[in-house]
Amino acid sequence: FTASDTIYVKVENKNTSPLITIGKVETTPSIAEPGKSTNVKLQLKNTGTLEAKDVKISLNNLSNETFTLASGTNTQYIKSLSGGSTEIIYFEITPSEKLAGGNHDLELGLSYKDSKGNPHEDSSKFFVNIASNKGKNSNLIMENLRYPEGAVGQNQTVTVGFSLKNVGKVDAKNIKVMVESSDLSGVVPKTVSTKKINSLEPGKSENLSFAFLT
Repeated sequence: FTASDTIYVKVENKNTSPLITIGKVETTPSIAEPGKSTNVKLQLKNTGTLEAKDVKISLNNLSNETFTLASGTNTQYIKSLSGGSTEIIYFEITPSEKLAGGNHDLELGLSYKDSKGNPHEDSSKFFVNIASNKGKNSNLIMENLRYPEGAVGQNQTVTVGFSLKNVGKVDAKNIKVMVESSDLSGVVPKTVSTKKINSLEPGKSENLSFAFLT
């Protein structure tokens, strides 16, 4: 007596393609100040079971109206990220002073390859909480005024100087300082009477001086 039978074996492949997502987002400070550097810590996670290779991470939609880089570049690379594992990356950004308070999004572009060399591209958004500028202004004052004491003869050079200090809460930008004589027939500028300061941080001072000819 002979007999034969067929046995079926089902093989399941539980491997899944690599898929990189943003896990956690932390900023230092936790509420970013407009115009000041902010460190962004991003946790990337491969939620697939297969390895991701040649991972390229790009910080997109940067502009002077939203966010700019405070240092470094907007692109980083990870050689490989195995299935289920995580990796931490950092970006240093500066929120624009034009941004209103609240949460503002940034886009992270992701490109990588699977174990067979097939390309994958994706993007994810994350949010940065921005402090409100409402009620915060720059405030400039003059300190340490310096000028000649007593009478000054003709054809003499006199120097007028002072410290310009920002006692406000935010940076003062594009400052223009102009010094003029009320008696142009007797005192005329010997040097440029207008000076420009690109930026002056809160609490900081800039020393200025102007020369006149009597």
